[in-house]
Amino acid sequence: MFKKYLVTILIICLMLISGCTKQMERGTFTDGVYKNTSLNLKISFPTEFEKTNQDTMIFNNGCQPLEMEDWKAAVKSCEAKGLSGYIWDLSLQNKSGSILTGILIEEIKSSNTTQELIEQQISKSKSWAGETAFITAPYELKIQGKAFQAFSYIAPNADNPTEEYFGMNAIRIEGNYAILITISVKSDNKEDFNNMMKIYTTQNK
Repeated sequence: MFKKYLVTILIICLMLISGCTKQMERGTFTDGVYKNTSLNLKISFPTEFEKTNQDTMIFNNGCQPLEMEDWKAAVKSCEAKGLSGYIWDLSLQNKSGSILTGILIEEIKSSNTTQELIEQQISKSKSWAGETAFITAPYELKIQGKAFQAFSYIAPNADNPTEEYFGMNAIRIEGNYAILITISVKSDNKEDFNNMMKIYTTQNK
């Protein structure tokens, strides 16, 4: 009788654990609408934006980009080498290629905090953007009614240092995953950047 109760308790415990651990699935992009039910995220984009090939690639720190149908296997391949990083769940650009935006996802440790992750992103941005880049302090940004920690920046264009571009990174923790939303606008017109921000902040409330 005791063994029967023990087995029942173990089954219940396993059910509770699996129910608390959110499993991430790739999102979909149909008719200009990105939807990822596992991350409770749905965002609409203007018709001028089209997918790039980056959302089929796995980008890990120090790991070569991999194009695989089974993206989970690609992540595990990089993790086996002691590497980790974000995957592009969605990568979009406008028709001229001057604006890139996307949604990236990374599995994180339970001890990670949003503040810690945003500080890591700021540090990475400083390393590649250079000393002349202007990077704001972290601030709260509401996207689809959810609170993200974000920062914006103005950095010199690597292809043409006399030109600058605008950017924004925003992070939110959802279960055991971090969502990173990024914007990169190669334009000296700040209005182009502001219009991109409106896609995330004024729609989908």
